[in-house]
Amino acid sequence: MKHVIMCFVASLLLSLVSIPMLAQQQSRLISGIVKDESGEPMIGASVLDVSTKQGTIADIDGKFTLEVTSSSKLQISFVGYKDQIISGKDLKKDMIIVLKSNTEMIDELVVVGYGTQKKVNLTGAVASVSTSDIQGKPVTNIVEALQGTTSGLVIQQSNSAPGARPSINIRGLNTMNNNDPMVLIDGIIGDIQNVNPSDIENISVLKDASSTAIYGSRASNGVILITTKKGSAQKNEVTYEMQYGWQSPTCLPKVVDSWVYAEMRNEALVNSGQPAAFTPEQIAYYRNGGPNCKWIEELYKKNSPQQSHNLSFSGGNDKTTFLVSLGYMDQNSMFKGPDYGQQRYNGRLNLSHKVSERFNFSTTVAYARNEVKDHAYWTEWIIEQATRMPSIYPIKDENGAYTYPSGSNSNALARLEQGGYRQNSNDDVSATLNAELKIWDGLKLKGMIGGQLYNNRTHENRKAIEAPASGDTENRMTEQFARSLNLTTNVMLTYDKSFGKHTVGAMVGYSYEGGSDKGYDTYRVTETSDFDIMVGTQTSNVGNSGSGSDWSIYSEFARLNYNYT
Repeated sequence: MKHVIMCFVASLLLSLVSIPMLAQQQSRLISGIVKDESGEPMIGASVLDVSTKQGTIADIDGKFTLEVTSSSKLQISFVGYKDQIISGKDLKKDMIIVLKSNTEMIDELVVVGYGTQKKVNLTGAVASVSTSDIQGKPVTNIVEALQGTTSGLVIQQSNSAPGARPSINIRGLNTMNNNDPMVLIDGIIGDIQNVNPSDIENISVLKDASSTAIYGSRASNGVILITTKKGSAQKNEVTYEMQYGWQSPTCLPKVVDSWVYAEMRNEALVNSGQPAAFTPEQIAYYRNGGPNCKWIEELYKKNSPQQSHNLSFSGGNDKTTFLVSLGYMDQNSMFKGPDYGQQRYNGRLNLSHKVSERFNFSTTVAYARNEVKDHAYWTEWIIEQATRMPSIYPIKDENGAYTYPSGSNSNALARLEQGGYRQNSNDDVSATLNAELKIWDGLKLKGMIGGQLYNNRTHENRKAIEAPASGDTENRMTEQFARSLNLTTNVMLTYDKSFGKHTVGAMVGYSYEGGSDKGYDTYRVTETSDFDIMVGTQTSNVGNSGSGSDWSIYSEFARLNYNYT
């Protein structure tokens, strides 16, 4: 008996000891805001529990929530900033976490409006993204690679179709006009989607009024400055990069099985005082091999390949440096259909030459061609029809013919496979010529002239679908063309000089920008789509329109910097 009592007391003591140990391991929810040193929310900052490998990212306001235990150790990180570790009693609700810039980067030169500055001397909100921050990401354009690299930069991909344009917002949305930031590529306005990611040396994101003011009102949504790579003296290189991968649909709507739909439909009808629509035999038929078609899943391929290839030659000597690059990208659409997808071809020449100790010049020439082939309908029409279709209906019958259930006069898969196509082809050519003359110590005269020619053609051949119940009976041919030519030139006088602990920087300049835009749009509903050209004898159900405009901007600008160390 005495032995039993002692065992009981020992067990009780063990239980009492283990209770607080178990309580300590209970999970709890913590929250916080991640900011940089200027108080800017750090969108996309990584918050990782290194003990459990569970983590999350900060939202558009820099906020996060995470479930932790007493043994958790959080690591908060962001590109270009020092990691911060938080553990123990410091893990609580409503934390404010401030990440500090990596001190090894404070002497880095950052591209700003019409020049560069040391990062340590910047007073405006400017973020720099280097090649290492975007290298190796499996993306088809540079916009996707910028996701999560910079606080205050929000990139949203609302459409997975090849060639779709993600939205870019810097520090939120504007209430007037559009929300697109101003994009300059090697000093001239350009299309960020057409830049080969492998050609980029540096990207600067100008966020606030003090950093964007030099570009005027057009920079009210922020500015993105892209600098492309140059050759290095005495260092000849040949570089080849290749990526190959697949895309798969991972977030499709979940559709119930056909027998579940039938049971739930019966329940809804009975509850509303109406007779059931499906007999027990019909439900059993669906359950035992009858139709069970998820229409939305039938529209997509299981795997859609994409690939990119980039070849570059760079080098030079003490006087001349060069870089020549060629790029090719091919992304297949995830939709089923004939050859849907995007192909992009890139070519670039960057050349710099030092004429003398006081005078040098550089030139860039870039070309990009995009070919995007898609179905001839609005994607919303395809998705909406397939999403609401119950799984009791097959998308094709036993003979392979497209089905048209009662109440529907369209078949989403038929539209993809037989409804024709839309082809967008655009050519983007840009060139710049820069010159710099050293007048005397610290004083330089700089000049630049550049231009961009952009041609876009859209050819659409929407075909009638031959089926008894099909409502897609119209053959419609559409042709659209747009052309824009933009010219930019500027002249600047700069002065940079250090006097002991004082550093002075000054710049004054003049700029001209001008351009012309032209376009037309014509369509015809045709008797046949056998010939892929605009034919027909109709005088009705046809239309055309055109537009044209010219614009110019003359600007004077100046900047003064003073630094005391």
